Amino acid sequence: AGHIEQRRLEDWQLGDPILGDFPSEVQKTRFSSVVQETSVLPDKLKDLVIDNINRTALAEMYAMVIDNEGAQRHDPVNYETGKTQHRALMNALASEPVEEGVLKEFTWRLGQQHFTGHLLVHILENRFPDFAERKQFMRDCFDPKLVEKLN
Repeated sequence: AGHIEQRRLEDWQLGDPILGDFPSEVQKTRFSSVVQETSVLPDKLKDLVIDNINRTALAEMYAMVIDNEGAQRHDPVNYETGKTQHRALMNALASEPVEEGVLKEFTWRLGQQHFTGHLLVHILENRFPDFAERKQFMRDCFDPKLVEKLN
């Protein structure tokens, strides 16, 4: 459902130019600022995560925001298990010094867009606890029709 909604929002048609990660620099900056301000990630990793945000990771994130809301409501045990695993990884990355193997694994995983999308979902859930607010933020960041309004 999330992938379908995202594609409808973009309204991309065959023959249109290839879509970038964000419709405008304003939307990209707005999204990146949420990552920079998050308490979910250690400060030392925020730029690394931002550098690994791309179109595929964002598409995965959009779908997973919707999936996570369903999981939280209808499968809270597995949802909390996933959150616990995520917190364990973030705690390992926040330790000083970070174990070389943990950092290497994290960096490798960032190259996997599904992981990056999942990480972005945790950041958005932390910043926007309300699902409707979280979804509206995503729409504002990815709706090409809002470019003029936000500039």
